[in-house]
Amino acid sequence: MTASAPGIESATYEATRLALAVADEASPGRVWLVGGAIRDVLIGGVAPLDLDLAVDGDPSPVARAVADALGAPRFPLSDRFGGFRVTAAGGVQVDVMPLHPDGLEADLLRRDLTVNALALPLGAAGAWPAFDAGALIDLTGGRADLAARVLRVCSPSALEEDPLRVLRISRAESGGHWTVDGETARLAQLAAPALASVAGERIGAEVRGILFGPAPLDGLASMRRLGGLEAVLPEIAALDGVGQGPYHHLDVGGHTREVLEYAVALETDLASFVDDASAAWFTAHLDDEVAGGMTVRECLRLGALLHDVAKPQTRHWFAEREMIGFPGHDKAGRVLAAKILERLRMPRRVIKVVQGLTLHHLRLGFLVHAQPLDRGAVYDYLRTCEPVEVEVTVLGLADRLATRGRRAEPAIEAHAALTRLMLPEAISWREAGGAPEPLLDGTALVDRTGRPPGAWLAGALEAQRRARYIDPDLTEDGALAVATSADDAR
Repeated sequence: MTASAPGIESATYEATRLALAVADEASPGRVWLVGGAIRDVLIGGVAPLDLDLAVDGDPSPVARAVADALGAPRFPLSDRFGGFRVTAAGGVQVDVMPLHPDGLEADLLRRDLTVNALALPLGAAGAWPAFDAGALIDLTGGRADLAARVLRVCSPSALEEDPLRVLRISRAESGGHWTVDGETARLAQLAAPALASVAGERIGAEVRGILFGPAPLDGLASMRRLGGLEAVLPEIAALDGVGQGPYHHLDVGGHTREVLEYAVALETDLASFVDDASAAWFTAHLDDEVAGGMTVRECLRLGALLHDVAKPQTRHWFAEREMIGFPGHDKAGRVLAAKILERLRMPRRVIKVVQGLTLHHLRLGFLVHAQPLDRGAVYDYLRTCEPVEVEVTVLGLADRLATRGRRAEPAIEAHAALTRLMLPEAISWREAGGAPEPLLDGTALVDRTGRPPGAWLAGALEAQRRARYIDPDLTEDGALAVATSADDAR
């Protein structure tokens, strides 16, 4: 009897077969394939590229043999004592871990979920991902839970031993059509407060997996239900129940989730609102790396999640207008977003991008009633918003689409029209490297004006950039007049 998975590209998966074969040769009868790889094959999806091996004894020779066979580096896993990771071409990753000192049964019973507590002796792996299903070791009912798509802990103490597993359950639940077992949900709610003691980088990795997976809203809902949201993102949990004015149809929490939903939809459906060329450019740009392996797509999702994070602390009742408002929530949100992302150990560059998105997310909306915009107004918007002038333009559209209170439809149409104007300009700005260079540099300005160097030069140079954006045919004499006028106006 065998089990296998469709959709296999042999050129890619040959490396996983080789890894299993050499691991078995390096320590015959003492290595097991465990966990997620078996789960994914049994589910029936494409065979996974990530393999987890458990070794009865020293894992170092096995890791060395796998690394040598794949021509790949190996390095110790600092968060898992005695383990190694081999990362090879084509996305293949092999983790080689020591078996629990009390043997395979103890190893499997101490894992998180039953669907991850499956083991296969490498001798039964066959022509992976086909394997001898009769040799599968299942001590916790994982195969039955797989068939029922149920997430169940292996033991009552599983979440207490490692509270991070609460977030992993939410991540797993958001990745497919799973149901969390009722007792498991109860245990998760009890364990969730202990997430406060877990290292920020570990929490950040799981939050990233949830937010940047295929169904981030499902993941957030699971986090909220299991207690993880309150424990690791209390600022987001606090948005629920914060009422807004008549132009919003949802409270701040509901609005935030809807903005995230629209931001995810615009990753593939931006062409419904802007020209095809701009939509295609942006879609390709989403996968550009920002820092630490994180992409523009991920920054945009974080911006959607955090753009209104400071609304609870800035909520104000304007008696004269009989309206609720949130004055300064963009500026306060910039500060709060940084604190949250620093706590999650996000890369510095990512934090700066998300801060920019939070600070400027209202700016395009402010220009809706100033249309038609002249070139100077377009310049001012792009210059103010850089280096997120492209991304914040799309985030602003998502924000507007999720604001459907009083007079929503004409407001959405006007904002979409402005986005159609601004996004191509923002893309051109990005591709040009930002603002045009001044025609006359500081030395030339001092020579031409006879004025000594000083603070006036910064304004004179900026005035030239703006003037050149408005008029690409600006001459040096025109640039001098603009620079002089800027200095006179100081």
